[in-house]
Amino acid sequence: MADASALDGATPLVEASDLVVSFRQHDGGGTFRAVDAVSLAVAPGEVVGLVGESGSGKTTFAKAILRLYRPGGGTLRFAGRDITTLGEGALRPLRRHMQMVFQDPLSSFNPRVRIRDALALPLRLHGGVTAGELDAKVAALLARVGLGPQFAPRYPHEMSGGQLQRVAIARAIAVGPRLIVADEAVSKLDVSVRAQILNLLRDVQAETGVAMLFITHDLRVARYLCDRIGVMFFGRLVELGPTAEVFARPTHPYTRALLATLDHEGGDVAALEPPPPFAAGGCRYRTRCPIARESCRTQRPELQAVAGAGHEIAGAGLGVTGAVHRVTGAGHEVACPHAAAG
Repeated sequence: MADASALDGATPLVEASDLVVSFRQHDGGGTFRAVDAVSLAVAPGEVVGLVGESGSGKTTFAKAILRLYRPGGGTLRFAGRDITTLGEGALRPLRRHMQMVFQDPLSSFNPRVRIRDALALPLRLHGGVTAGELDAKVAALLARVGLGPQFAPRYPHEMSGGQLQRVAIARAIAVGPRLIVADEAVSKLDVSVRAQILNLLRDVQAETGVAMLFITHDLRVARYLCDRIGVMFFGRLVELGPTAEVFARPTHPYTRALLATLDHEGGDVAALEPPPPFAAGGCRYRTRCPIARESCRTQRPELQAVAGAGHEIAGAGLGVTGAVHRVTGAGHEVACPHAAAG
């Protein structure tokens, strides 16, 4: 995890401003905004977590950050460069600097390619490694993630989930990226293996200084690994702040509902009851919000500072119209004026 003082005022490595990702609906009913004007920045060396239930837009936002999806609105900058509309040719040199660890390690590897060749590919494409150096480099990568050279000739199906996720991490760090997106990187692993992979991710981050965007529905994982946490609900960012601050003083009603699962379901957001269809217009959370007001039907809450620096929530009922409401404490923001007022 990054030193908070080092992050203060740091120039963002990646910065999304009002980012929009839309998809066509299968029923022909137009388009649906899976990511709806989300703004988020990740500083060099920082670990930012995104939490929220399935369908909240976390993975879609993460893939847009990597330009695996082309944004339909807003701007996206990487290392100060606007990459919002770059074509694949212009993006290719940047790919080595942004890598991803996927949720399901088995499906993220070609079943017909041996582990050695899977790790050698990025080294050949981006690492400038000669054929004579490949075996030594692959062995070093495997050793870095706690695996011996005997795993190099194996196929993906010949390894356990934990072992294969270690290989996925080795592949992600092979060419020294500046950003790693980890999408539910431990959710498909046995509980006994999760801690090992989390510790590995934490060690790799500390040693390399790579920035991370960590997607998870397990709040305990987010609390352990992340410097800051963003809470998403149906395509919108509703709260953002330092991890300790958000856990100590959750402000948005949705964040409070998520953290309540720590007492009952061990922090697994997937254990929440399925929500009713989100409300179009205004605040999307209003149909199950305990403090919803009439104004929530028409006012879209945006993240706004309430007091202090950096903890934000999004909510129209806090007595302030417009963007992020800043809560007392460093870096904590919420998009719900009613919650901030209370």
